[in-house]
Amino acid sequence: KRGVSFCGNISSLLRVQNNRTAMVETPDSLHLNKDPYPPLEPYSSGFLKVSEKHTLYWEQSGNPSGY
Repeated sequence: KRGVSFCGNISSLLRVQNNRTAMVETPDSLHLNKDPYPPLEPYSSGFLKVSEKHTLYWEQSGNPSGY
């Protein structure tokens, strides 16, 4: 049988549909901030070697005190 396979509770399925009217611009939407998050500068960064072939780059940003 072809189609979508599903594993889990059938009541948790969501219907997905194409609704172009949901994306119509309104006068209010033209004034929304298109870039809500300012650029961040990390206070710490580095590389972590995870195998002979792979290295991950990491950064810490935000408030170093955690507040």
